Amino acid sequence: EAAKPQLSEKLVAELRAYQTAALRNELAQNPATALIALTHALAAPLFFHDHDASCLRVTVRSVSVSGHASGIGESLAETEIAERHETWARRMPREIGGLWDFVAGLANAERLALLAHCVAYGVDAVQTKGAEQSAMAHADTLAQALRLDMTRYWQPTAAGYFSRVSKEQIIEAVHEAAGDAAARNISGLKKQPMAEAAQTMLLGKAWLPDLMQTP
Repeated sequence: EAAKPQLSEKLVAELRAYQTAALRNELAQNPATALIALTHALAAPLFFHDHDASCLRVTVRSVSVSGHASGIGESLAETEIAERHETWARRMPREIGGLWDFVAGLANAERLALLAHCVAYGVDAVQTKGAEQSAMAHADTLAQALRLDMTRYWQPTAAGYFSRVSKEQIIEAVHEAAGDAAARNISGLKKQPMAEAAQTMLLGKAWLPDLMQTP
C-alpha cells in the first residue's frame, strides 16, 4: 500500500517557495554557477528535447527561417550552424541526467561557446508584417555589436533578388556597385535579361540592399 503523504500540498508549495527564494539569492551571488545553470537550461531542450529538465525558467524560442527562404538550409550560415551543432551533439552525454556534470566540467571558454551556440538559436530578425519594430531595432544593434558583414553570407542573384524587384531598383543597384556606364548599358533590356546581367555585373562587388546593411 502506497504511503500517505505526510505534508499537505499547500505546505509543500510554501516550503518550496522559501527554498526558491533562497536559491535565487545564492545563485545571484555565484556567477560561475549561474553560467552553468543557464547553459544547462538552454542546452536541455536543444539537445535532449526536454523542456522540464531545469528549474530555471529560461528558454530560447527557436523560429525556423526555412519557410521564408527556400534553399537557406544550404547557405553558408545554416551549414556552419548545423556542423557546430553536430559537433556538440557528439560530445553530449547519452542521458540528460549527465548534462549538468558535462556542462560543469567544461573549461570556461568551451562553456561560453556552448552557451553562445544555444543562445544563437533564439535570434529572430525575420521582418514580417506583424514583426515588432523594437525587435527589428534590436537586430540592428546586435548586427552592430557583431560587426556583421552580410557580403560573406549573401550575394544578389537574378533568381534570389533582381527578378523580384523593379527595373528601376536593378538599375540603381548596378549604378551603386558598378557605376553609371554599367547602369546605362542595361537600361534598355527587358526585365529578365536585365536581372541576369545585373547578377553578372555585381558578382564579387560586395553590394547589399539597404535592408541587409549593418548600420
